[in-house]
Amino acid sequence: MKATVRETSKVMEHPVETGSMIADHHIINPVEIDLPLIISSQYYAATYNQIRQAFVNATALSVKTRVGIYSDMIVADMPHEEEADMYDVIIINLRLKQVLYVVPGGGQLVNFQPADPLNSNTLAGGLQQAAALGTQASNAVGAALSYVKLGKFL
Repeated sequence: MKATVRETSKVMEHPVETGSMIADHHIINPVEIDLPLIISSQYYAATYNQIRQAFVNATALSVKTRVGIYSDMIVADMPHEEEADMYDVIIINLRLKQVLYVVPGGGQLVNFQPADPLNSNTLAGGLQQAAALGTQASNAVGAALSYVKLGKFL
């Protein structure tokens, strides 16, 4: 019947000293697609079970629309309606959401590459910074203890 495709982004907003907000970047969110399905009585038992199995297994699906093909979509929600006046059909409001796969040690996804290439590989950077901060903290504690010992003698 129809497909509602939502291609959205999250805009990064930050306050500045003047009290106004600036937006300087955006992150593209995974695509979401709503598909209302009307399934007749001769098919709804088997079709509902197939959709439910795809939901439980997080099966990657593709949705083809007039403007493109959306791959790696999984069934996120599958509520259905059973109405007395529509006794020979069920209505499933299927919601699909795109899954973005990242392989450890593999290539970067286009959506998530930082603007500055120096920030692209931070795998070992966090460990190095934590070690340096630990050394700085222990030096600061040692200096504080030496002042405490000096205060006892005075």
